[in-house]
Amino acid sequence: MGLGDLFGESIIYNKGPEVIQSADTPYGRIGVSICRDLSFSAYARQGGEQQVDIMLNPSYDVPKSKGPLYSLRTIENGYSIVRPVYNGYSYTVDHNGKLLADMDSDNTDTGIMYADVPTKGVNTIYTAIGDLLGWICVAVLLGFIPLNIVLSTIQRKKIA
Repeated sequence: MGLGDLFGESIIYNKGPEVIQSADTPYGRIGVSICRDLSFSAYARQGGEQQVDIMLNPSYDVPKSKGPLYSLRTIENGYSIVRPVYNGYSYTVDHNGKLLADMDSDNTDTGIMYADVPTKGVNTIYTAIGDLLGWICVAVLLGFIPLNIVLSTIQRKKIA
């Protein structure tokens, strides 16, 4: 039992299979993730790999947050997100990251948020290659360190 098992949700809930569930519907392929699941890029990428068109992400936010990271996930993976939040900021974002509708739970009389959500997502390169481009950038940067040392050593020998 790790430290994470002593605090938070793991006290109450058992860990699930860590698989995005999706189904084909007349409104496109619908995926379901819960709460902060989309905070993890590998998990969110499953929706893109399954060609999800709309990701439903019900949540209960503590503390209240607009969750801009989830808008990034829609762009990365090519699906729209509908995020109804019980105690917080509900919103819908399309696959381009455009805010379609939003609602603050403290500032609503009806508790109903309306949005016209695109029923077709897009394929993205991120879904195919994941974080590969980022790791290539890290490798190139690390490659510049020894190159810089060698070049600066040669430069110093020319000056001396």
